[in-house]
Amino acid sequence: MINRDTFIHLIDTAFLAGRADYAKHTANDWLAVWPGDLEVQLLIARAEMEQGQFREVIQRLNAVLSTDPECIQAYELMASSLRTIGEVVKSRIYEACAKSLRGEELDSQEAPTWVIQIQLALKALARGDIKTAIPAAQVALTADPDLALPTLVALNASREAGNPSAVSSLARTGLDRWPNCVHFLLIIANDLLLEEKIGQGVAYIHQAVSHDTSGRIAKDLLGNDHPYRNLWPEEQSADLSRPIPADVAAVLGDNRLSSSASIEKKTVDSSPDIEPDSRAAFSTMVNEPAIKSESPAADSLPEPEPWESFRGPNPGDSRESAEKPFTEESLIEIDQDFRRLASRLKSRQRARDEDGRSPVYVVLSSHTRLQQSFGEDGYLRVNDAVLSLVEAIRRRPGWTAYRIYPDDPSTLDAFDISPCDPGNAWEIKLRIADLDQSLAKRGEMIGALLIVGGNGIVPFHLLPNPTDDDDDVVPSDNPYAATDENYFAPEWPVGRIPFDQDLDELVTQLDRSTRDHRQTNRSMGLVQRLNLWLFRRFTRIFNGDKRVLGYTASIWRKASFSVFKTIGDPRAMITSPPTEANRLPSAVMGPARLSYYNLHGLEDAPEWYGQRDPLRDDSNLGEFPIALRPQDVVNSGRAPKVVFTEACYGANSMAKTPESALSLKFLSSGSRAIVGSTKISYGSITPPLIAADLLGRIFWLNLNQKLPVGEALRRAKLKLATEMHRRQGFLDGEDQKTLISFVLYGDPLFTPSDIAPMPGEKTVIRRTTRPKTMKTVCALGECDISPDKMKPSSLKKVKLIVSQYLPGMQDAACKIHPQHFQCSGEGHTCPTMQMGTKSQAPSASGSTVITLSKHIPDGDRSHPHFARITLDASGKVTKLAVSR
Repeated sequence: MINRDTFIHLIDTAFLAGRADYAKHTANDWLAVWPGDLEVQLLIARAEMEQGQFREVIQRLNAVLSTDPECIQAYELMASSLRTIGEVVKSRIYEACAKSLRGEELDSQEAPTWVIQIQLALKALARGDIKTAIPAAQVALTADPDLALPTLVALNASREAGNPSAVSSLARTGLDRWPNCVHFLLIIANDLLLEEKIGQGVAYIHQAVSHDTSGRIAKDLLGNDHPYRNLWPEEQSADLSRPIPADVAAVLGDNRLSSSASIEKKTVDSSPDIEPDSRAAFSTMVNEPAIKSESPAADSLPEPEPWESFRGPNPGDSRESAEKPFTEESLIEIDQDFRRLASRLKSRQRARDEDGRSPVYVVLSSHTRLQQSFGEDGYLRVNDAVLSLVEAIRRRPGWTAYRIYPDDPSTLDAFDISPCDPGNAWEIKLRIADLDQSLAKRGEMIGALLIVGGNGIVPFHLLPNPTDDDDDVVPSDNPYAATDENYFAPEWPVGRIPFDQDLDELVTQLDRSTRDHRQTNRSMGLVQRLNLWLFRRFTRIFNGDKRVLGYTASIWRKASFSVFKTIGDPRAMITSPPTEANRLPSAVMGPARLSYYNLHGLEDAPEWYGQRDPLRDDSNLGEFPIALRPQDVVNSGRAPKVVFTEACYGANSMAKTPESALSLKFLSSGSRAIVGSTKISYGSITPPLIAADLLGRIFWLNLNQKLPVGEALRRAKLKLATEMHRRQGFLDGEDQKTLISFVLYGDPLFTPSDIAPMPGEKTVIRRTTRPKTMKTVCALGECDISPDKMKPSSLKKVKLIVSQYLPGMQDAACKIHPQHFQCSGEGHTCPTMQMGTKSQAPSASGSTVITLSKHIPDGDRSHPHFARITLDASGKVTKLAVSR
């Protein structure tokens, strides 16, 4: 652990070395533990200014001034930032405030009248002229600027005048408007303690401590020996989350290998505030070890002989050194010993191709399209919510965050990225790839991406449909997760807040994510963690885990059981039929942490449907009963935290509202993450699991490992692709569609676990190696194969499967296509054509796909059904996939 003085010295040294990025990261490490340290907040603001992040600077300084209205440096930094972005008039206000607090003369032509009155009041208070101070402060107060300074000056004038009722009134009025202002908190706390309201008074002091962890404001207001000083922490320390770069260490004086080694060591030694053990901590964190020089003075060095310059000095002993180099076998033994030790400690082993750069959370939206959708005031509301989220994530240990609007140069200039058309998804994708390259120069990488807005704000990628069904294109966010064209292999997790018609809902979702991150950042001691773990454990033992829900169509219950058993008891799953929306059991309506749905979905209907199993259910039951409606999803904290749905169109949000899309209704009711398909999805009837079933099972397994939802989905997609390559040697149509159609709505870093990961524990991991392409096959565009040309034995097997598993599909329309690797794209568009060599002739895979399609009427609805049966070269059925 490193103390506060050492931290600040390291930040200052980073500035001297020209490493504002490292200064910011180091300051964030400190604020992750001590968020109320205003001096460090100012240092971060300085770093953000050097990086050109002026809007972030302005938001941060506004928070500082709301906490300490007398912070001169904050006014000066604010004035400089506003001037830089062209807001000269506003900058003059803050510049005048700084001058008035310093006692410098103001320019009456440029300074606002109320600031001139502030200076008049301050000068009068300094010489004890209360009669002049109070009227001047009142004039400034009536101007009602959006700053706490006039209220504080008026309060000080009333206190000097001996008017406690006015002081108390001004403090409470000010606190209502600026709830973090330490001056107001301490004055109200003092009043409550004098009234012997000890509990309330101490609570206000604790709030003041949280916003002024260094205690500077309290000492200025109450004196160094004030009676509440014991409530402030005596010692403050924190850990660094990353090594000290070589160029910073060189200025610090600890690295002899740098070209800047000529800098005198007094850079460190002359500072009396730095303790020896802190220097040792620095030495262990530099990128390269310090080398102690024990050589004599340069003028006494002997001239080497010619042979010494090549072979080195003769040691005087012709025998080989007694210390033999490590052999390959001994290195393997050492590696095995470390692995055994790591296993005992349950420590995660770092993979050889793991990217060691620091992760960045990117919040992506569009300035222009937000304005077009919600107006200027609406844009400002969303932008403020985005900045609050960015700030909350920056306080997570090891993380930083940036706001990126691809049509707003002010968010791009710091990364040397040019603006682009916000309506062109591919151009936005390329800018994200450019951002990742720019971050690499800082030692950073994209670790997670949150898209703010629905398709009307940030467009989906409309990818070609790889299956022969009713969908023309597949809306997808997968390309936003890759630096190249291989959108089947996402490199980082992506989530989306898919509202583009409801401003209040969009802001609410952002605020909710901000609160979640602040809660995660809240430090929890070992005892608290243990108590929480015991509570959860005993609750599950005595009450069972009632916080998970499984709901499936009856016909798919066997596959659903295999998925749901990763998070709950399959015997507790609800099936439809017999369950219907108009008589839902309490388990569906009660609170749940995780919910899994394997129901039917329609593109033009808000409900999800069950399906009768003709081999099991009573024929009097409805064929497609309504299983869940938007009105069945309730608020009051009962909405599940995480939802995975296999329903077709389960995540179809384009031109939808919470009343016409269950995915949006879940979000508006409090769910944090929804995973579903934007178009038709596929799954299995019985194990082995494929497509959406397999994706869901792996997703839940990953979530059980306390991975964030976005990372759990990303790894599930990669695992699905790996598994299908292992089984069949390629990705077929339903595999490809599953990978691109399933999206995440919500914060990609949300973790439903009550216990956050320990500091330093990596939950989002990128690899330095990944496949640039994947082996895909296409079963589109070729001429249909006549059933007469198929082997009779193969036709018999297909008919048997249809009669046994798909009894309602005997009279379905049938198309038979060969599967091929390369694709010319003639007459269609497909991913295989996009990613392969278009000029090459199709190369047969030896397999054939039979697609059955049928639209089954049910009341005023028509339910489309698709089944894909894959046969290998010998005519053996290798796969059966059915639409959801």
